[in-house]
Amino acid sequence: MMLRKIFYFFIVIFLFSCQSKFDGYENLGNETYFKLLSFEFEGEAASKSYEKGNYVSVSLKVLNQKDDLIYQIFKYHLYQPKENDFDELFKQLNEGDSAEFLMGQEIFNSNSLGFVSNNSEYLKIAVKLHRFYNEEEYQNQINNYDEELIEQLILKEILKEDKGFVNEGNVLKKTIQEGKGDFIKKGDTVYLKYLGSFINGVAFDSTKTNQDFEYVYGTPGQVIEGFDKVLKTMKNGEKAKIIIPSQLAFGDKGSSTGIVPPYSPIMYNLEITKIK
Repeated sequence: MMLRKIFYFFIVIFLFSCQSKFDGYENLGNETYFKLLSFEFEGEAASKSYEKGNYVSVSLKVLNQKDDLIYQIFKYHLYQPKENDFDELFKQLNEGDSAEFLMGQEIFNSNSLGFVSNNSEYLKIAVKLHRFYNEEEYQNQINNYDEELIEQLILKEILKEDKGFVNEGNVLKKTIQEGKGDFIKKGDTVYLKYLGSFINGVAFDSTKTNQDFEYVYGTPGQVIEGFDKVLKTMKNGEKAKIIIPSQLAFGDKGSSTGIVPPYSPIMYNLEITKIK
């Protein structure tokens, strides 16, 4: 154990002494830079490193150069790294390690988990590596996988991380801009703009640039239940971010189009543009 501490001490000294255009980051090549934030020593699991064929459990956040969160992965979904620049990041770490990577946008877009960013020249990737799983351990995990429970755990993590959300009829709501006038009520014609995305930040639906979505509030079957629950708490001009659990969105079947899978909480950025 003491040898591992000494080894990591010299690794950290080495990282900070490497030539890099970003202070404190090691240049890994190919527009990727690395900084180890913390590492674990206690327990046998802390010494486990990546082996070919492993699956990985990570918490991961991708931020632009303004530190805006644009993509997120939670630890509950196991992933098998591929042979590409992005997935090599996981192989740099041992279980329990936390690190920060800077990656060029072009490299990220060509290697990532299907998410494409157009936000900044370099992206910051914050990673906490929880555990590696071999094939047998992975099969045991998925055989006991409870999608409904995983959804609830993810929502709890969001509430823990972001204190700005409040519970409005089991829909999580974070007010970005206060509205004016009366709350939306049954029979009102509501005009709004929205961007719908998965919890990881990948968008799946939005209103057109110069066109609002219009509907009469309270009309059965016109919007998902979570929309109705949260809109009655909003006023004209209000902007909010909402997270709708699957039971108030597309449930255990997913959307009819197949875009939204079963047991998927979804997120909307909403703006009420007019009420009449």
